[in-house]
Amino acid sequence: MFKKILLRFFWKAYDNIGKVFYVSILWFVTTTPFFLFTTYAPFVQLLNMIISLIFALLIFVSAISSFNVMSIVTREGSIEEKKIYQMFYSGILSFFKKGTILFFINILILFFAFINLKFYLYLPGALKYLGAILSGIIFWILIFWATVHIYIFPLLVKKDLSLWRTIRTALLLTLDNVFASLGIFAICVLFFAVLTVSIAGFALLLVGVLAVFLDVAFAEIWKKYDKLVDTESDEEENRTFKELIKPWEA
Repeated sequence: MFKKILLRFFWKAYDNIGKVFYVSILWFVTTTPFFLFTTYAPFVQLLNMIISLIFALLIFVSAISSFNVMSIVTREGSIEEKKIYQMFYSGILSFFKKGTILFFINILILFFAFINLKFYLYLPGALKYLGAILSGIIFWILIFWATVHIYIFPLLVKKDLSLWRTIRTALLLTLDNVFASLGIFAICVLFFAVLTVSIAGFALLLVGVLAVFLDVAFAEIWKKYDKLVDTESDEEENRTFKELIKPWEA
């Protein structure tokens, strides 16, 4: 399955590389104020925290919009850059409500996880072993919740569901495909690490690459539950890397 996902991802990203760049740059330019602000932080501490939270929310919602744009682009083929620009910023407005609620759910989960970890790690005496076990459980719960997001984003933009049904469906998909989901999540983390370290990759490729990959991975997993999913994967599986060297012969 992973071979099929990676092959489809590679060819979709290759066929739409210009749009991958364009969407990634749009996301980076939109969220650059966050990075500049957190670097210089000119206000008092409480105001810094509030403004940072607003910028973080913008990063999160614009990432959902980026996924939506790439999902449409990879299916509809040729789309003008102006239309992509409009789709990106209108998408921020379209997904703002659901994105904001989901963002603060994540903030609450991280907050309570942090409080619990801090408590468990400082249990006295013999209880410190229990604290280590409980801290490990909290850590894996956070990994599980992060993994659930590989389905939350696709479900948000592809299915007309309420946010709660989206989260519920994503949870069930993760539980029903535990090893595949962890593998997909691990690949996303690898992409993030490699592209972030390269700096240029963070600005030019990160969001576009992750969006295409999650779109392909979700489509492959969803085939188990929807037999009417398109069969475009067959065409991409038959393509060879010779096309990269001599595209005119493909």
